[in-house]
Amino acid sequence: MAFLVPAKVLKNYNYYFDDYIDLDLIIEKKKEFGVSVKSLIMTLNKYGYIDAKILGALFKKLKEAGYDKKEPEPRDYIRKNEKLFALVRKLVIKEEITINKAAEVLNIPVLEMRKLAKKWKNYEYRTA
Repeated sequence: MAFLVPAKVLKNYNYYFDDYIDLDLIIEKKKEFGVSVKSLIMTLNKYGYIDAKILGALFKKLKEAGYDKKEPEPRDYIRKNEKLFALVRKLVIKEEITINKAAEVLNIPVLEMRKLAKKWKNYEYRTA
């Protein structure tokens, strides 16, 4: 937690967490920190912003809201490496790489890779 949300960074947000902390505030702020709600709650507990009683109450509210298994307002997927994706796409279209290898390189399921490859190969405007 100290790696994901360092104490120095959290101190910059004191004005949010000093007086009143509720689940809505945590859901709002988790986006800025780029962590899950549970991670932020645990971090706030670790650094003394909330005690064990409030920690339990927040986890209870998470569960009641149906967020014990899924993240509220999840972040959009961020493609990690555009150049790698473009290179794999080119190799797949030219049939210079197998679907299985492409899936492995992009770290996606083979079935998803097959769908992508089919979509890529159906383009009518290929260059030489």
